[in-house]
Amino acid sequence: MSSIFCKREFTMNLKCSKWIERYRPDHVKDVIVPKKYRKFFDDIVTTKDLPNLFLYGKKGTGKTSMALALIKDLNAQVFEINSSTDGRMEVLKEKLTNWARTKAPNNEPKIIFLDEFDGCSPAFQAGLRKLMEETALKCSYIMTCNFPTKVIDALQEGRTMEFNFNFPEKEDQESMKELIAKRIFGILKYENVDYDPEAVKRLIELKGNSIRTTLSMLQKYVRIHGKIDSKIAAFADVDDKIIDLIKEHNYSAVMDLIDEKGYQDVDVYEFLFERLAPICPKKGSAILTIGQYESAGATSRLPRVQMACCIVSLCALF
Repeated sequence: MSSIFCKREFTMNLKCSKWIERYRPDHVKDVIVPKKYRKFFDDIVTTKDLPNLFLYGKKGTGKTSMALALIKDLNAQVFEINSSTDGRMEVLKEKLTNWARTKAPNNEPKIIFLDEFDGCSPAFQAGLRKLMEETALKCSYIMTCNFPTKVIDALQEGRTMEFNFNFPEKEDQESMKELIAKRIFGILKYENVDYDPEAVKRLIELKGNSIRTTLSMLQKYVRIHGKIDSKIAAFADVDDKIIDLIKEHNYSAVMDLIDEKGYQDVDVYEFLFERLAPICPKKGSAILTIGQYESAGATSRLPRVQMACCIVSLCALF
């Protein structure tokens, strides 16, 4: 059980070898969001008034970081659930409900944090809606997810304040790129890495507003090449060789290439949809296959298995 029933301890782990964890922001003021979002979340810390929040968007865009930073800055008692593994009715009935109904010591704020909430069953979500109504004066709820369409409307319509961490507006996307670049330049300087600023900006263009994906790719490239140069753009792109290997029905070679290059699942699925599906003899079947496994992989405990199944299925279409 990954649930936490007390104050969460937060410390920046400079000893951690993974940059994505070493530089995870501890405080709301350090989480990268567009200016208009910044005021909203900063005001929560100032006023100590936390509404129920529904944060959704692609992986690595800062949803979980924002939730954890709010918990820390508000010095809150927290019940934390990774919904993809703990989102079961018995957890709701036997533990979450009792915790939500009790009063925190010294009137400290109480937060129920449901990460990867789209992994919860519709029954769990319906039960949570009722609990939210019963405990409105006792605690606040923060939900994060990748796929908001998997969350029942009743939890989105008025019961929570929604924030799209994909930041679809062009102005916000440009603002995010500048903020991410500034943060990454600082990290690379701290790590004493020789880097080409334009190469870093090009990588950010390729990876969008997923700072986690960008930072992970930069660290891997540094470990291999010792610096960041213009070749990182080619390193980050999914190799067209995957198409040839799928046509040859060489499933194992595709998986080996994905592992060797360290491609993110979301990038592989996007590549397959944009580059492979249009040339597949059974285009419709290819699109349905990619969509099925991309969705399943997002909430699977073994996403690599979903990727493998997708590749095997696509091989059979050629």
